[in-house]
Amino acid sequence: MKYGILVSLLLSLACGGTAAVSEVNVRVTGVPQFICPSSTPRPTATQFPTAMQPDINVPPSGWTVTYKKVCNTSGCYWVEDGGYYANPGYSYPGPTSTPRPTHTPYPTPTPYIITENYAMGADVHVGDRSTLALRLRVETPQTIPVDAETQVVRWNVRIKNIGTVPYNTLPGAQVFVSDVGGMSGNWYTSAEAALAAGITLDPDVLDIVELAPNQSVQLTLTAFTPVGEVGAIGWLLDPYSGGASMGVVGGNTAVWHNETDPNGCEGNVGELIDLPTPVGPAATPTASVTPWIPPYAGATQSP
Repeated sequence: MKYGILVSLLLSLACGGTAAVSEVNVRVTGVPQFICPSSTPRPTATQFPTAMQPDINVPPSGWTVTYKKVCNTSGCYWVEDGGYYANPGYSYPGPTSTPRPTHTPYPTPTPYIITENYAMGADVHVGDRSTLALRLRVETPQTIPVDAETQVVRWNVRIKNIGTVPYNTLPGAQVFVSDVGGMSGNWYTSAEAALAAGITLDPDVLDIVELAPNQSVQLTLTAFTPVGEVGAIGWLLDPYSGGASMGVVGGNTAVWHNETDPNGCEGNVGELIDLPTPVGPAATPTASVTPWIPPYAGATQSP
């Protein structure tokens, strides 16, 4: 079975396959950015007064001896039998200093921003909120053995449209495994991989996904790869660029690496982050002849 290429698919879509779809609904040309969340300022702390002296102890006073009567063959007589204090002892706190002043909260650290090589689970923001802007996430992949040389990689992606225009994408052709066991490659999503692993894919994986502003989606993707630990997953953001580099069609590819953040940043900034001005230039496509994508689930059949 022959499949069409992604570029042709999206171009035909823009030319009338779906109403009101154009390059502005498909091309993501901005710089992808991960913004490490700032730590929460430590709360203001009111200090307790510091005791300057130990507690003052007042000893008991007024000891009174008690007696008991003892009798034997020689007669009866009184002997001491303990006693008691008329005034029990007690203590009270020593004098204290003036309470220390309230601390000023620690300043909020300035978040750092990276524009490439994101850790799994990192929310990556890209685009202009006044037009097309997205929040993207790739979550830690799992491997399922098939045979001695092949495995199925399963991973989740999250997409949220945080801009003002609809976004159209084909996740099955734009997100791919790019590193296995230290070997670079382009292993695309396939329905056959899901079938081999006993996984049921969401139909949206196999078709064009349209996200309205403020709409989000989570999808599970699967791909056949050689046996090994998954090192990275790539996300082709601009299929319109017409370039090809190392077998990847298009440009502006974001890459999530299967490792922890080297700077120790954990978590994401959340919904209401003000996107900073990109700190790097946009990616430029590599000039090439019209490329061809290997077969993948969800492509439109060629005539």
